Amino acid sequence: MKLIRFTLMGLLGLAFILKPQPVSQGACVGWDEASLKPAFQFFAPLSFEKLYDFDWEYDKTLDDNLSAWLAYFQNKPKVNDIRTVLYEADSKEVKQIVSHLKNANGPLPSGFSQNTLLKYLKSRPNPRFLSYLEYALACEKQAQAYDSWSDIQRDPEIMRSLRSQGLQVYKEVQSDAFLKVRYAYQVVRMSHYLGEYQAAVKQFQELLGNMPQASSHLLYYWALSHKAGALYSLGAQSQAAYLFSQIFEDCPSKRASSFLSFKVTSDTTWRNALALCQNEEEKAQLYFMRSLQKNSNIREEMKSVYQLAPSSEKLSIMLAREINRLENNLLRVDLSENLLFFSSYREYPRPQATAQLMELKELISQAREEKKIAQPNLWQLADAYLEFLLGSTQRSLSQLAKLKKNTKDKRFLQQIALFETAMKISQLNRLDARSEDEIYKEVKATGHEDLMNFMIRTFARKYKANGQKAKAYLCTHYFSNLKVSPRADLIDELYELATKTKTTSFEEEYLLPRIQGFQAPSERAAKHILLEIKATMHFAQDQLKLAKDLYDKVPAKYLVDLPRDPFEMSIGECISCHAFKSPDRYNRKTLVQRILYLKELLKKNPVDQEKYYYQLGAVYYNMSHFGNAWYARDYFRSGMDLAYYKNQQSRKEGETPYMLVELSQAKYYFDRAMSASIRSGNPEMAAQSCYMAAKCEQKQYYLDPKTPMEWSGIEPDYNPENRRYFQRLQNEFKDTQYYLKVIEECQYFNEFIKP
Repeated sequence: MKLIRFTLMGLLGLAFILKPQPVSQGACVGWDEASLKPAFQFFAPLSFEKLYDFDWEYDKTLDDNLSAWLAYFQNKPKVNDIRTVLYEADSKEVKQIVSHLKNANGPLPSGFSQNTLLKYLKSRPNPRFLSYLEYALACEKQAQAYDSWSDIQRDPEIMRSLRSQGLQVYKEVQSDAFLKVRYAYQVVRMSHYLGEYQAAVKQFQELLGNMPQASSHLLYYWALSHKAGALYSLGAQSQAAYLFSQIFEDCPSKRASSFLSFKVTSDTTWRNALALCQNEEEKAQLYFMRSLQKNSNIREEMKSVYQLAPSSEKLSIMLAREINRLENNLLRVDLSENLLFFSSYREYPRPQATAQLMELKELISQAREEKKIAQPNLWQLADAYLEFLLGSTQRSLSQLAKLKKNTKDKRFLQQIALFETAMKISQLNRLDARSEDEIYKEVKATGHEDLMNFMIRTFARKYKANGQKAKAYLCTHYFSNLKVSPRADLIDELYELATKTKTTSFEEEYLLPRIQGFQAPSERAAKHILLEIKATMHFAQDQLKLAKDLYDKVPAKYLVDLPRDPFEMSIGECISCHAFKSPDRYNRKTLVQRILYLKELLKKNPVDQEKYYYQLGAVYYNMSHFGNAWYARDYFRSGMDLAYYKNQQSRKEGETPYMLVELSQAKYYFDRAMSASIRSGNPEMAAQSCYMAAKCEQKQYYLDPKTPMEWSGIEPDYNPENRRYFQRLQNEFKDTQYYLKVIEECQYFNEFIKP
């Protein structure tokens, strides 16, 4: 019996199950699921990938082999115990096991005393199996040691010895066909891996080709794959292709490797492979295999299979795959390139894709009319779906209605419901709270990820048309992008959404969680997060009172502590220095309060002016891109920040000016701290303030649009107009201890003062 029949039937059944998928909340922090795929897929959700997508697949031989051994042992041992002995025991353990069972003495390896296979073999001694176990282990060692990364390389002499041993034992196990086939397999495998291809082909024919019922054994096909590989190496590509197609058909455990080994490089090879076929079904199998290749013309292969074997279930697989391919070209995630949003398929900018659709539709119509196909309901479903893609919604609905009456299969009914919902979404004219809720609940009930993403993209399109910019943004953008490039207009609109007294299910379950991340929905975290962002936008613009008023409304749990002390400065640059020395830390709110307090002190307290000026200079420097507290007024830091500021790139609508690399305020306060220190007779503080102002001056030189910016970096400049504070430090503060410290630690200053 052809094993592929059961595989195809299973896949066809699974293909129409709309596997429940939870509505993803991975988007909570801005993850845009729809953008991960180029197109939507509504037909046959599983795409039959298990059958034809072998790019990274390997043969699944383990389960089939264990099942064969279980039958050999009369279904007595446990499968896992068979696996332990055959696949997991090493050479030393196998020798102990064999010695114990043959001589009924000697210890078993640790963990094997309760093994049900060994107990079975004790009660039913089988010395031939034990000999094969040792032999197979020796062959496996040579088969696996084949690449330059392996510690052990194949030994041709050992392999020839194993082959000779296998040939000898093959003659001695006449009464045990199961082991006889396995010895033959090992012999053919050794010849193939030795590169003795003629021998491999000859040995397969002599040992297995004429052996009665050999093809009923699993390893017959494993050996056949080695014969096919040997033929390919000998240049007999047609014979190899034919054999690999038969292995693909009859042996699922070798399906992946036989598919990957199936190669037809010329028309002559193809015609010769067809000539080897014994019947129309085998020819159809070749066309089917060719259809599974990348860039194949599936429609042409379908026509050939239809002419040869119109009732073949392979046609259903090919039909589903071709529709999935068409979806990839026609149902793009970008709705401006999606066929469903064009008034006519003739206007679609990919004429080749629509031509392919029409060609497939003609084939479907022919097959339905001639009534030779298996699973006519599937073909009717496909026809109705293509009508939908072509914009003939009423004809599609009519066909689906007829199909509903003719089937009770829940899987088909679920697929029909999916199509009907997709039609409703694509034809949506008006999106209000009621329709938004109805469609969202309907889509959510299907659990279909692509349908959910299709709905979200369509909603975004409608929101944009309605002027609902914030909801449109949330549908299709990372929310974290809004922190990178804050937009006041969107933040305000999103805040209105987050504070609505009555929200739709879509807003509550999808949009708002994209703002509040993994916070519990009951906490209504979105409004607090948005308030915090808005306050930080004011903070970034130095609108401190506005920022404070907003921060006062934000619960403490949403105010993140700063990791480093924003009032500490170093001679060198280090954005990760100055961790807090005490348990008390600043968050954005308390830092704003501290800055306001310092500014108020400058107005009211004439004492310690240099101290307050210096602290303000330090905090404004550290809150910039160059400081250890950049996180106080920003959410992300990138090397590109300097380029954006330097090149004065245009900002998007509503985006706040980017001033977080600007250092004029820091330089102003350090300059005032220097002057105040001179007045109060504190030269050390004056020198320190002068040097910090020089750091600001240096960064301003880097940020000057006239300063060339290369990928290798910007060379420091020592011209007097860009080093005024270095000049003052040299001229006015030579006698300070801080001056000596700067000479010791700052190479730039050393270069500047060189004669």
